[in-house]
Amino acid sequence: MEQQSNKKNSLLLVFVGLVKRFAVFIVLFFLANWIYEQTLYPKERYQFSRVAGKLDSALRQSDIVYLGESSNTSFNPWTDTLGYSVSQWLQYYFDSSVQVTGVSHDGYHVGMFQKMLGLLPDRGKNGKMPTLVVTVNMRSFGPAATFNPNEASNQQEAVFYSHRLPLLNRVYVSLHHYDNRNSLEMEREKFRWWRTHSLGIAIDKLSKESGLHQFENSYTTSKQWFGALSMQNYELPQEIRNMADAYVKEFAWVMNDDNPRLQDLKSLVQQCSEKNVNLVLLLLMPNRAHADSLFGQQLTQYIDYNLEFLRDRIATWQREIEKKRGDCATGSGGLTLVDIPTLYFKNYGYFPSSAHYTDQFFPTEHVDAHVRGFIAAQVANGLGNTYKKSTFSHVDSNVSVFWSLREIQWNGCKIPFYKPVKNNWLNPELTMPTSDSMMGLWRKKP
Repeated sequence: MEQQSNKKNSLLLVFVGLVKRFAVFIVLFFLANWIYEQTLYPKERYQFSRVAGKLDSALRQSDIVYLGESSNTSFNPWTDTLGYSVSQWLQYYFDSSVQVTGVSHDGYHVGMFQKMLGLLPDRGKNGKMPTLVVTVNMRSFGPAATFNPNEASNQQEAVFYSHRLPLLNRVYVSLHHYDNRNSLEMEREKFRWWRTHSLGIAIDKLSKESGLHQFENSYTTSKQWFGALSMQNYELPQEIRNMADAYVKEFAWVMNDDNPRLQDLKSLVQQCSEKNVNLVLLLLMPNRAHADSLFGQQLTQYIDYNLEFLRDRIATWQREIEKKRGDCATGSGGLTLVDIPTLYFKNYGYFPSSAHYTDQFFPTEHVDAHVRGFIAAQVANGLGNTYKKSTFSHVDSNVSVFWSLREIQWNGCKIPFYKPVKNNWLNPELTMPTSDSMMGLWRKKP
């Protein structure tokens, strides 16, 4: 009996000792966290995640936060006299009572934007959650972007998009507690997709389901397609051959519900709805003109189908939100789609020419002032259900009206397309490098 009592006492002492050690560890951890937060953390946070600080303040202090990638800030140094980003241009549509802040960086995508929601405050400016404008780049849903060799850097940055203890974030980075697949592993995943995802079978199935036109099927996989390209037109300049190869790799794929970027976008929509955040999805416009010049319908059919797939899924989420809220998704927690490809075609009757794209030899969504201004105008129009007419900024001495675009409707009120004053002057000695001549050579080939 005495032995059992001594054994129980010993176990109790061991337990108490463990609790004490654990308590000491917790105290030391929080003390170390406080010291780290006051000393090294601000510098290291900026080192590993340069936009986290700006994003944190934007979500707390701004009314509209524009989350974008390089298309927000890029401009054409040869043809643009306006270097304004889309988010800066958007501010022209509001008076001083509504603050617009852009947070963007090269290589961002909806997966990054979804993780940024971790920094959403409980309450933002004036006790209200900010409205989020999120760019949706269809090309970034494809294998070339999904398995980009630089994605590990993005995922490391995303560790800091949370309200975790600063020291815990640093521990996660040190232990590589994120998707840290190296460039070789990403390259393997990318080629596995190109090798195994059937273009012909998938397109046949999906075209019947969607009721779209019958697709052309020259190649069964993307790898077969760009493999054939490497054996053709070898007498043409390497630059145009590389361009054709890049367009196939970036656009010759088929969207489906298992797409990881689509899952990220769905999660982003759901989180915004749950947190009563007004969300505007901005569907960007790929360089369809170059794709058409290179391969015609054989390639543009994939661009058109994937864009339509995204529209359909977003419309489905809108209906679900409307059903839950019962107020047509206006006001807090609403979802709005600003479909730039469709809106541009409706306004002009065609898609923009390749001259409006900054990158002439690689498929990006980097566009000149004409298209950036159009995007800003359409986003402002899309925000008409959220912001009162009284917040609309009227024409003043700093703003001129660009009349080549028809007036757009804002909550029943017609507004013009604003063109800010010039902030950049062209250098007449510079000649823009274009792909026109090489594209001509390509089209002459049988």
